[in-house]
Amino acid sequence: MGGPMKVIIKGLIAICIVLTLHPMGYTRDMSVFKEFIKPKIRVFLVGNKDYDGTDMDLRYTVNDIIVFRQIFKKVFDVPKSRIHYYEDLTLSRFIKVATAFAKKVKKDELVVIVYTGHGNTNGMPIFVDKRTISPKKYFGIVNSFDNDTILIMDSCYSGAEGSESNILTSNDVDDTVLELRGDGDSKDRKPLRYRKNVLRIYSSLANQQSREARYKKIKGIQKHLGDTYDFLEEIGYDGDGNGIFSLTFASFFAEEEFDQDSYTFNSLNSHINDKVSELMGDSFDVQRPKISPPRSPFKNKKNFFLFSRDEEFVEKPLTVIERLYLKGFYQQMYKKNYRKAIKHYKRVLEMEGEYKSTNILLSESYYRLARKIGFNDPNKSIPLLQQSLNYNSKSIVALNTLGQIYQYRENYKDALSYYKRVLKIAKENENKFWISSVSNNIGTIYARQGKDKKALKYYKQSLKMSEELKDIAGQTTANNKIGEFYFRKNKTDQAIKYFKKSADVSRKAKEPYGHATSLNNIGQIYLYKRNHSKAIEYFTRALNILRPLPRKRERALIQLSMALAYEEQKRYSEALRYYKKSLSIYKKLKDKRGIASGNNEMAMIHFKMKHSSKALSYLSKSYKIRKKLKDNVGLAEIEVLRGIIYNNLKKYDQSAKHYNRAQKIYIKMDYQPGVIRVKVNLMEVYSNIAKRSIKKRKYKKTIKYSKKALVLYELAGDEISIGRTYSNIGFAYFKMKKYKKSLQNLEIGLSYSRKLEDENGARLALGYIARVSNDLGVRHAEDEEYEEALSYLQRALEVRRELKYTKSAAGTAQNIAVVYNNMEEEDQAIKYYKIAVGLYKKANAYNRLPEIYFDIASFHYESEDYKKASKNFKLAIRYYNRGNKRGKGLRETRKYLAFTSNNLGDESLNEENYRKALKYYKQSIKQLSYIGLKGKVLEKAYEGAALSYWKLDKLQRAITYQKKLLALLKKGSRKYKAHKKNLRVMEEEYKNR
Repeated sequence: MGGPMKVIIKGLIAICIVLTLHPMGYTRDMSVFKEFIKPKIRVFLVGNKDYDGTDMDLRYTVNDIIVFRQIFKKVFDVPKSRIHYYEDLTLSRFIKVATAFAKKVKKDELVVIVYTGHGNTNGMPIFVDKRTISPKKYFGIVNSFDNDTILIMDSCYSGAEGSESNILTSNDVDDTVLELRGDGDSKDRKPLRYRKNVLRIYSSLANQQSREARYKKIKGIQKHLGDTYDFLEEIGYDGDGNGIFSLTFASFFAEEEFDQDSYTFNSLNSHINDKVSELMGDSFDVQRPKISPPRSPFKNKKNFFLFSRDEEFVEKPLTVIERLYLKGFYQQMYKKNYRKAIKHYKRVLEMEGEYKSTNILLSESYYRLARKIGFNDPNKSIPLLQQSLNYNSKSIVALNTLGQIYQYRENYKDALSYYKRVLKIAKENENKFWISSVSNNIGTIYARQGKDKKALKYYKQSLKMSEELKDIAGQTTANNKIGEFYFRKNKTDQAIKYFKKSADVSRKAKEPYGHATSLNNIGQIYLYKRNHSKAIEYFTRALNILRPLPRKRERALIQLSMALAYEEQKRYSEALRYYKKSLSIYKKLKDKRGIASGNNEMAMIHFKMKHSSKALSYLSKSYKIRKKLKDNVGLAEIEVLRGIIYNNLKKYDQSAKHYNRAQKIYIKMDYQPGVIRVKVNLMEVYSNIAKRSIKKRKYKKTIKYSKKALVLYELAGDEISIGRTYSNIGFAYFKMKKYKKSLQNLEIGLSYSRKLEDENGARLALGYIARVSNDLGVRHAEDEEYEEALSYLQRALEVRRELKYTKSAAGTAQNIAVVYNNMEEEDQAIKYYKIAVGLYKKANAYNRLPEIYFDIASFHYESEDYKKASKNFKLAIRYYNRGNKRGKGLRETRKYLAFTSNNLGDESLNEENYRKALKYYKQSIKQLSYIGLKGKVLEKAYEGAALSYWKLDKLQRAITYQKKLLALLKKGSRKYKAHKKNLRVMEEEYKNR
C-alpha cells in the first residue's frame, strides 16, 4: 500500500506471466477447524481502496480485507453479527462507525481490528478523503474498551505506532484532526501507549512500505503460496490480487497440518515469518511483519490460543530446537541483538541441519549486523555480508549493500560486480522494483567511470521500470539521476529539463518531499553557474514547500544548500544563520549524526570568517558525538578539518598531527580515497614546515620534513614538486656545510626540473648549485687547493651567468681572479678581474668596483707595473668617491696610490723627466694629505718634489719642499744633516742669481 505522500502508490506491480497450475489434489479439510475450541471473537474490518482522485487509488486492499473476513467467518466461525465490515471510509465516517463498534463489544469477547489501506509515516491510517487521524484519537478508540484486543495493520509504516516525531502532513493530507504534531517541544507530553492487553501485528516496520501486487500470476509466488490460493477458493474468495501480508497470513491456515493440541498467535507469527523468509530466500522484495509485544499480553489466557482441543488451554512444550529457534528469532526481531540471534541459529543448524527458515534468518541476521556497523568500518561489515551470502546466496539486500560499500570506497569494479548480481536475480524474479533501484546504482558506477552511454542506458532503464510500476518516488529518483548525469557533463540545460520533469511528477502526485528535492537540484545548477540569486530563489521555493510539513530533515538539507549559496557570495552572516537553523533542526530531531555534521558546517563557516577558535570548538563538539557513534569516517573528516585550520594558522606541526590521525583512521578502514586526500594535504603541510624551518635555520627539521613530503610527492607522481623538494634538501645540507650531499640533491632536483621543463624549479636548483659551488670554491682556495677551487668556481660562474644573476656572477669571477692571482697566473687573474668589473657595472653594483680595482692595482703593484697600478688605484678612489664611501678601504687605496706615485716619480727622475716626476710626487703628497699620513712615504714625496723642482731650476719651490722634508726628519740624524746641506746649496744658488 503506500504512505500518504512519499510513494503513495508505490509497488502496484502488474507482472504478467503464464499461470503455473498447482498440482491437482489439494483440498483443505475445513472440518479440522471444527475440532478446536476457538476464542469468542468480534471483528472490525476496514479496507480503503478508492481515494479522492486517482493518484492514490489502491487495487487490492478490499481483496485483502475480504480474505480476513472469510478466514474469521469460515475458520473461526465468527457469525455475521460479530463481523463489522467496511470499505472506503472517510475520516469522519471511520470515527462514527468505530465509536459505535466499541459500544457493541461484550466483556467476554476477543476484539480483532483489521485495517488495510494507505498509512501515514507515523503508522496511522489515511482515509479515502485523504485525511489522517491523530495518534491520540486513534489510541483513544482502541483503548476505549478493556477487552483483550488484536490490532492488525496492513499498511505502510504501520510499525511506527504513532511515533510523534514521524508524523507526516501535507497539502494533500488534511491534518485538521491531528492533535499531536511532530513540531515543537514535546517534553511535557506523556508518550501514547495502547492498553497492555493489545496485541499488535504490523505488516511492515516503522520505516518500511508495504506493497500489493498480482502475486497470483508470478511463478515464484506460486511455488510458495499455491496452497494458499486453493485454500482461499475453498473459503469463498477468488480475487485477482492481494498484498503479500494477507497471503502469508492466510497461508498459515492453508498449509498447517493442525495435528497438535493447540496453536497460539506465536504459532501464526512464526509461520508468517518463516513464509516471509522463504520468499526473501528466493529474493522477493517483501517486508517482514512485526508482532508486539512478542509474548502474550492477554488477561484471558485462552484468548492467546487460536485453536485448542483442551479446555485447559495447555500449550505443547517446546523442543530444544524450537526453543533455540525462537530465542534466535526473539533476539533478532525484538531485541535487535543480532550476534545472539546468530549464536542461537547456528546451534539449531548444528543440532538439526536444515530447520524451517534458519538459513534465511541467519543470512538476514548477518545482514542486519553489517548494516548496523554500516560504512564506518567496512573491514568488519564486508565479512558479515559475505557470511550473509553464505547462508543465502540470493540475498538481494546483502549483495546490494556490498555494492554500496565498494562504491563508497570507490572500488567501482567490485561494486559493479555486486550490483549486476542483484540485477540478474531481480530479472529472474521479474522484480521491477529492484530492477529499477539497482539500475540507478549501476548507472552511477558507469557515470563515475566515465562510461556515459552505459550510465544513461541504466538510468533510463530505471526510469522505465518506475513508470511501469507507477512508482512516483522511483520516477523522481530516476529523473533526478539523469539530471545529475547531465549536470556532471556540464549539460546544464538538459539537467534542468530532467530536474523539472522530476519536479512535475512529484508535484502532480502531490509528493512534496520529492518536489522540494527536485527544486533543490535545480537550485544546485544555478549555484554551480554562480547565479546565486536564482539558486536562492529555488532553494526558497523548496523551503516554502517543506515549511508546513513536520518532516524536518529534508528542510535541514535545503537550508544547508541555502547557506552554501550565501557562503559563496561571501555573505557569511546570512550563511551562518542558515547553518544555525539546520543545526537546530538536527538537535530537535536528536539526530546525532546530523548534529555532528551541522557542527562541522558551523566550524567551517567560522573558519572562513576567521574565527578559528570558534571553528575548533565546533569541531570538538562534533568529535565527541562521532566518537560515541564510533563513526570512523566522521572522525577522520574532523581530523582533516582541524588540519586545514591549523595549517591556515601556520601551526604546521599541529596540522600535521591531525592529518596523520586522519590517515591512520582511513588506513584502518582501507579507505584509499581518504588516504589519498590526507596525503595531498600532508604534502602541503610538510612543505610548509620545511620552508619555515629554513627561515628559522632549523636545517635538520627542514631535511626531515622535506623527505616526508618527498615520499608523498613520489606516491602522487608529482615530479615537479619532487624536483623542487630535492633542491630544498640540497640547500639545507649546504647550510649545514655538508656540501657533497648538498650538490647530490641539487643535481637530482635539477635533472627533474629540466626533464619536466619546469623553468622555476630549474632556476631554484641552479641558484642553489651556484651558491654551493661558489662557497666550495672559496673553501678549497683557502686550503690552497686551487684546481678544485677553480672547478667549483667556474661551475658557479657558468650557472650564475646562465641565470643572469649578474652581481653574484661578478663576485664569483672576482673569486676566480684571486685564485689565479694566488697561482701567480697574471693573465688569467687580470682576465677575470675585468670580467668581474664588467658584470658589476652591468648590475649597477658600483659599490663593489673599488675593491676590484684595488685588487687589480695591487696585482700590478706587486709586479711593479706602477702605471697600471696607479690607473687602477685612481679608479678605485673614483668609485669610492662615487659611492660616497669613506673608511678603511678608501684610506688604504690612497695610501697605496701614494706608494705607487712615489715609485712612478722615481722612475721619471731616473729617466730625467723631471716634470713628470714632479707630477707623480705631488699626486702622492695629495693622497697623503687626504688621509693625514706622514712618515717615510711623505718624506719620499717631499724629497722627490724638492729634487724635481731643483732639477727644473725652480729653486724657490725646491727650497719650500726641502724645508717641508726637514720638518719631518729627526734633527741631528744623518739624513737630516744631508738634506740640511742640500737646502744650504739650494739657498746659495738662489742668492747668487
